[in-house]
Amino acid sequence: EPEPENLTVADFTPIRSLVLHPGFDPFATDREPFDIAVAQLDLAAKPPHVILPAPIALPVAGALDELKAAGALNKASFDVVGVGPILDWSGGGNPAVIEAYRRRWGSEPIHRLTDDQIILRQRENQDEVGVCASDTGGAVLLAGTDDLVAMIGSFSSRCTPRGYGLRLDTPLVRDFLGQ
Repeated sequence: EPEPENLTVADFTPIRSLVLHPGFDPFATDREPFDIAVAQLDLAAKPPHVILPAPIALPVAGALDELKAAGALNKASFDVVGVGPILDWSGGGNPAVIEAYRRRWGSEPIHRLTDDQIILRQRENQDEVGVCASDTGGAVLLAGTDDLVAMIGSFSSRCTPRGYGLRLDTPLVRDFLGQ
């Protein structure tokens, strides 16, 4: 695998418009089932050196439920990808930013599945593995595939022992995305 990339603002394509799910509540205290948006990129302003990946299809409805019913979900691993700052929390208070943008990824086993979330078990004591606050919106894929199953969900300011992903195979999300 290649080393994680250090990114700058010049490596991002600007967002032209952003549509939030109408049920989204930014002040919700629990995991938000409506924490999803569609970002439309401003392709005319895309930096020339940026190569956009091919679009990834959404999972079929109930894909994770089918894996669970087949007894394969607890044996599955999931690749997580996020972009965000590397923070130093050692000084107490607000963290110091060590690097502004870095793409990171890792593979995590499942902890459990709910009606609207996949909850991943963070791998402790492994550098660069596990999802944190700044990874929100990143991809959760069935390990070793391009099968997108969830988006990394909201987090508190620090990393948590569990990684939460909003399932993309549910009626609520599929209705919002027009599937």
